[in-house]
Amino acid sequence: MIMKMTIIFFTIGLLHVSAAGLAQNITLEGNNISLKDVFSEISKQTGYHFMWSADKIQNNLKLDVSLKNVPLEDALTKVFNGLSLKYTIKDKNILVKRIDENDIWTHKDHFEGPDPKQRNGEFIFHSLPQKIVLDIKGKIINEKNEPLAGVSILIKGTNKGSTTNSNGNFSIAVKEGDILIISFLGYLREEITVHGKSDLVIRLKEGTSELDQVVVVGYGTQRKATLTGAISTISAEQLANRPTAQVLNSLQGIVPGMVITRSDAGRPGGESMSATIRGVTSRTGASILVVIDGIPSMLGIGELSNISPDEIQSITILKDAQAAIYGSQAAAGVMLITTKNGKSLKPLIEVNSNLTINTPGIKRKQVNILQAIDVLNQAFANDGNINNYWSPFVKYINTTDLSKTTTITPGPFSDTHDLTLSNNDWMDIIWGKAIQKNVNVAVSGKTEKSNYYLSMGYLDQPSMMQYGKDGLKKYTFRGKYGFEITKYLAVSTNIGLSTNTRTEPTNYGTIENLAATNMSGMATYTPDGSYYGWGGYLSAIGYAEKGGQLTDHITEGNLQFQGILKPLKNLEITAQYNTNQYIGDDSNNRLGFMNYYMDGTKDFNSIVMYGGYESVNAYYLRSQQNTTNLYSTYKYNIGAHNFSILGGFSNTTFSTRNINDSRRGDPYLSSSNLIYLGAGSADFQFTNESKSSTGLVSTFGRLSYDYQEKYIFEGNYRTDISSSFAPGHRAASFFGGSVGWVFTKENFFSRTENSSYLNSGKLRLSWGQLGNQTGIGAYDYVQLIAAGGSYPIGDPLDPTYAVEYYIPSLKSATRSWEKIETKNIGIDLIGLNQRLSGSFDYFIKTNPNMFYSYEFPSTLGINPPSINGAKIQTKGWEVSLNWHDHIIKDLKYNVGFVLSDNKSKVLSLADSRTPGYGLNNWVEGYSTGSYFTYQYDGLINSASDLANYKSTITSGLPSNLRTGDAKYKDINGDGKLTSVLYNPKDPASGGDMVYLGNNNIRNSYSFNIGFDYKGFSINALFQGVGKKMVMDNTTDKYAYYRNPLQYYYNKTWTDERTDALYPKLTQDGTTISYNYTMSDAPYMYVNAGYLRLKNLQISYNFQPYMLKKLHMQGLQIYFSGTDLAEWSKIPKGFEVEKPFVVSSTPFPRSYTMGLNFTL
Repeated sequence: MIMKMTIIFFTIGLLHVSAAGLAQNITLEGNNISLKDVFSEISKQTGYHFMWSADKIQNNLKLDVSLKNVPLEDALTKVFNGLSLKYTIKDKNILVKRIDENDIWTHKDHFEGPDPKQRNGEFIFHSLPQKIVLDIKGKIINEKNEPLAGVSILIKGTNKGSTTNSNGNFSIAVKEGDILIISFLGYLREEITVHGKSDLVIRLKEGTSELDQVVVVGYGTQRKATLTGAISTISAEQLANRPTAQVLNSLQGIVPGMVITRSDAGRPGGESMSATIRGVTSRTGASILVVIDGIPSMLGIGELSNISPDEIQSITILKDAQAAIYGSQAAAGVMLITTKNGKSLKPLIEVNSNLTINTPGIKRKQVNILQAIDVLNQAFANDGNINNYWSPFVKYINTTDLSKTTTITPGPFSDTHDLTLSNNDWMDIIWGKAIQKNVNVAVSGKTEKSNYYLSMGYLDQPSMMQYGKDGLKKYTFRGKYGFEITKYLAVSTNIGLSTNTRTEPTNYGTIENLAATNMSGMATYTPDGSYYGWGGYLSAIGYAEKGGQLTDHITEGNLQFQGILKPLKNLEITAQYNTNQYIGDDSNNRLGFMNYYMDGTKDFNSIVMYGGYESVNAYYLRSQQNTTNLYSTYKYNIGAHNFSILGGFSNTTFSTRNINDSRRGDPYLSSSNLIYLGAGSADFQFTNESKSSTGLVSTFGRLSYDYQEKYIFEGNYRTDISSSFAPGHRAASFFGGSVGWVFTKENFFSRTENSSYLNSGKLRLSWGQLGNQTGIGAYDYVQLIAAGGSYPIGDPLDPTYAVEYYIPSLKSATRSWEKIETKNIGIDLIGLNQRLSGSFDYFIKTNPNMFYSYEFPSTLGINPPSINGAKIQTKGWEVSLNWHDHIIKDLKYNVGFVLSDNKSKVLSLADSRTPGYGLNNWVEGYSTGSYFTYQYDGLINSASDLANYKSTITSGLPSNLRTGDAKYKDINGDGKLTSVLYNPKDPASGGDMVYLGNNNIRNSYSFNIGFDYKGFSINALFQGVGKKMVMDNTTDKYAYYRNPLQYYYNKTWTDERTDALYPKLTQDGTTISYNYTMSDAPYMYVNAGYLRLKNLQISYNFQPYMLKKLHMQGLQIYFSGTDLAEWSKIPKGFEVEKPFVVSSTPFPRSYTMGLNFTL
């Protein structure tokens, strides 16, 4: 009875509550109100929630509403009147449908509710009945119907998931309507909605969507969707499109904010490359930290010369606070290189091979012999020496056939033999094409418990120098093996080896100079084949063949062990040990060779004639770095809140030993055939040895958080303790933090028209500290005493020599870390159905305590110490855009664009030094690399112009100033040219020197375009620099006893050529210095900006049906050209990246044919 009464009263109570809810009255009045807003207001007043299908009902329908204290059901009747809609009230939900729809509600319907779950920006409605739990079984395969092992299956919105076994099978318990997220590295992510079917076959397509890309970061990986830092990534596919032997060369132009500059690009093993990320960081030249498979390299950017591009899976560039986790090593940015692993269940054999023809692309086009002598004759004539010793030859050469070797009789000097000339171009004689061979073979695979990767590479790169022994041979090896001992423990090993041998003539630089500057027409050999020499001119061929040989052997090895322990769910502990060995063994001899006149008479020996000696030298360097890392990562989820915590410890020790030995002959070595110290005299020998060792102990951590991948936070810290600083100043802590907001996941955005054009948008903000100790020696805080020369004491006729000891420089015991502060704000956008992607970043990088050598009075008598005494700041921005689409079904195309710019400024210096004339790198209040010069005022074109100029400026001019010479402005108006900085506030206290500009690289850019049609593809990359102001300080512009460039010929001032660009020719040194002093003259101050066709590649990938017949997994043939053309304002004959370098190897153009296949 009591039970019955309870049920009755309970039922009455429910009815009362229901009736009370329905009895709630509503007041709403207004015109032109959207249906959505009507529903929203009723929800606020009643607590009921409306549900409807957004793709079937126009929620922006406008209504005129007048409701005054009306019950809910009456209000709904009035609202729905005439709308062809119906509604049903269930519990606290009002279900709205079109009249022609059935009453079955599925997971596709949408609703307005208190805790909606989102899918593609819309609300998912879950049907009212209790969901049925299903046991789903499935198989995941690729496009070739092959099973994929290790694929991740995750129930969306939870941390519940599964993975596929070696056969691609999986099982998982789900509910009706659950969404399964299927993801696997190298394949596009799929989302599958469960509709009662219990057996699934899911086919994944190769590729990676923009947001699903997994990016390597410090001590871990992250999905690109949750990244909040300024990061650039380069894939193996991007590197494959640019087949070069040097990794850094492949990166030029494709990384926003990263500037790469080359010099001597055609010199095998001797090419110099520099790289900066986001401009100047420190006066000591902080270098980019290179991390390979989690271990920092001791060679920095130099490490990229010892690794094969074919081994690399991906490269990640950290540019802002994201790098703070590397602390003191990350001031200039971080480059994370991940090498390849085995991915296929079947063993794969990959062979990449190519043949490259390197040809001199940019080389000096010299004047011919007549033009060379004409230039010299003009210069002497302009100086009043009309009958100079070159003048008779002009007529002679004009009437003589120089197609054959011709001897001029008599010679121009009484103390030498007759001069012999030929129609020669020494650049063409010394430099020519060279054929380069490159091959890499890799074997890889995986099983359910293990994976392996073995790679071997060979590079043979001969020099374009046509004489002597010159070239580079390099061998690389990488072996990786990983094994899962249990589901809790996995171990792996990683071995990297490289060895290269570089050979070149010891006097390589001399050969470069002679080829570029020897007078054209100089003969090569005498009739009997000896090296021809005359009047101090040396034979470049002789130096190449007989001047000595350099052999440089470099061997580097890395051995890494790693263990990963998973004791608990979502907890991962990683232990790494790596030892890195570097051995450099360099030996060379410097030999003399005899030069002869054309009649066979000896002229001189190339070394002895200048009082020199033959010598033999040996250098040995051995360095070792040992690194231990121990860190753990814990990930967990609380509903839609995702956390990741990282903490770890690192210890690095570094030691190096350097030995230099040298002996010379008296004056000749006993043997010129072998390079060994025994060939020299023990009476003339030198030996030096140095050793050093340093250590770095660190702790680091990272906290990552995101809510539904919409609100994202990350914090990094690192503490470093370095032995390079004095006790008490060795430790420093560095912090970084970043936040991200994916605004396209907000409700307000998903309901706007923009949501159909913008698929994803993310705002990023970061701040961080990065340390620097580059340029600090192992014992710089210790005051050292050095041993120098000897000092005679005692009897002057028979002195005793005592060793001189001195203090080379003062030391600072309080100097400590540079702490570079970086701020960044950025935005990432993906739109138009994933076809368009782009990013923009603005950054400020400040070094408030930069290392700086304080300027003391010269009376100090010793070099001053380096202290934390300067402040420098760099501001800049970066933008990148990418578009991909198809024109027709099988014709795809892509376009990309990168542009970045930055400017560095010295904010303060510890001393008050004033700028000197010319180039100044560090002046307070100015950019780094600033020019302070006179202002050019044109050329003197007439006698009256000359007289007027001399009357205006009475001091600071050459005494023999004449027409055709330069004029400069008297800025302060005192009638003098004074190389002191002009002071606009007090002109009388200053001089005429003004700030002209700086040599910073500005507006670095690139753009690429590619097409693909049924396996045929063509890709082009253009790269360039918008502005880089440099001074043309070469001697080519004026008469010199060497060969000027053809470009300058007939561009100098004469009485008939008063509109010429360059001043009148002269041999007077004072006038030359005056005319070609640094200034803003258009012939001196030049914009070296350029545009270069960096790479063009045409390739064909054989189609699957062809591969099946060939029993191959892949086959590609391609033709590629590198550095094919450039456009610039600098004079032709100079390389655009390092302009106005006279003595250098011609810049090469490379033409490559390649064959890649996979078995």
